[in-house]
Amino acid sequence: MNKEFIPYEEALALKKLGFNEKCFACFDEKQIFGLTVMSIKKYYTNSKEDTWNCAAPLYQQVFRWFREEHQLSFECKTPDGKNGKWFPGVHKVNGFGNYYDNDGFATYEEAQLACLKKLIEIVKNKENENNNQ
Repeated sequence: MNKEFIPYEEALALKKLGFNEKCFACFDEKQIFGLTVMSIKKYYTNSKEDTWNCAAPLYQQVFRWFREEHQLSFECKTPDGKNGKWFPGVHKVNGFGNYYDNDGFATYEEAQLACLKKLIEIVKNKENENNNQ
């Protein structure tokens, strides 16, 4: 079940980018993963009132957040059969072009994580450019 949640480093980076959605799990300051089991009433967020280090979102939540908040979409092409690599891509919603050239990855999970890191980098760079103007 833990592989459904993004890693701590990326969760912390998302918190810095403003991700504050309700999540089923969180990381504390020791980077320990906590999961709320079968409790619909309890959610973790990145609000200042909460005591944990950061919320631990699911990959699907994060990709939805990038799509809705930053108009960036994730795509992962299946292996072509020759070299068996997965090729992730980042695209603008309602736009053209791939914002992520890569040599592919051995597994879908590696491609998914690499794409998440690229999405974080793109938004972080965009925010830095806006702050410098």
